[in-house]
Amino acid sequence: RPVSFARILYKYDVLDDHLRAKADVPFNIVSFDFIDLAPALVCFLIGLNFPSKLEILGAKVSGGGQEGIDVTEKIKPYTKRGNCLYLTNVQKDLALDFSVGDLSITFKFDDEAKPQRHDLSFDEDTEYLLNRYHHNDGNMCVID
Repeated sequence: RPVSFARILYKYDVLDDHLRAKADVPFNIVSFDFIDLAPALVCFLIGLNFPSKLEILGAKVSGGGQEGIDVTEKIKPYTKRGNCLYLTNVQKDLALDFSVGDLSITFKFDDEAKPQRHDLSFDEDTEYLLNRYHHNDGNMCVID
């Protein structure tokens, strides 16, 4: 039975959205079973506790026959504690009317001189995580 309850909790965006919405609450300990079901969520929680500040300089989306849609202001609210960007579902979070496309984010951390850019192809299930020590590379959560 515990496995079936865990699968419901990890079902599409339930736990991810809840913890992202509560990210400004000063919690430090979260216990997880079955963390292999949501590795980006674990990286998000770890990233919240690092001091490097993240500044989103620009973000554009292309897809559905449209090119270069500026989504900078839509992305900024998903930067939690000023240091961790987590889109649990790119299409839904950015309110896009197409499910397949490309996202380009230009950003800078306060301890770096040069801005960086990440490009990501997404579909209807893609999540995106960015903090000082983790980022998405396709469907993998990469430790920097």
